[in-house]
Amino acid sequence: MMDDHSDDWPRAPMTRRGMLTGLAAAAALAAQTRPSQALDPTIPQWLTIPRRLMMRNLNTGERLNAVFWRDGAYDPAGLATVDHFFRDWRTGETVQTAASLLDILWRLQMAARFTVPLEVLSGYRSVQTNEMLRRTMGESVAHRSFHIRAMAADIRLPGLSSLAVAHYANGLGLGGVGYYPDSNFVHIDSGPRRVWIR
Repeated sequence: MMDDHSDDWPRAPMTRRGMLTGLAAAAALAAQTRPSQALDPTIPQWLTIPRRLMMRNLNTGERLNAVFWRDGAYDPAGLATVDHFFRDWRTGETVQTAASLLDILWRLQMAARFTVPLEVLSGYRSVQTNEMLRRTMGESVAHRSFHIRAMAADIRLPGLSSLAVAHYANGLGLGGVGYYPDSNFVHIDSGPRRVWIR
């Protein structure tokens, strides 16, 4: 378990203790039961197929089935649809979602050969929402969270344990992966590469 703000950035220089804690978290994640199948090595060529996200927002009940990348470029209409879906549902504020996050979520869907919607617990958070959550939930909500930069999502995949989802996400080797077993979700962000269990 990491005792720092795992999705805060920038951070203080890595200490030996911090590095060992991070390595211990990664080892603990790797030592637990792995998903039933490895990452799919036959994922189609990245530059030739449209990138589609299928998601369901557990707070609003909204569903998304949108292509956000096609023909070698991001699709503006698809991105706008995704931005609305990821908005801060408490305030209604909508910002531009980081394309790098969408690419990670899409690759996760593809790697897990998933055909049902990802469940989204949290996407973009306004500063006001993030501070409210910090007051009510404490230190588990980072002060400089990647959620307030529209670079993070807290997700579940129906039919897979959160541990399995964390393994798939960690196997991609991209961004941050936080495994929250007590709350049954996985944090994904497109910040620096790191992993933690809380």
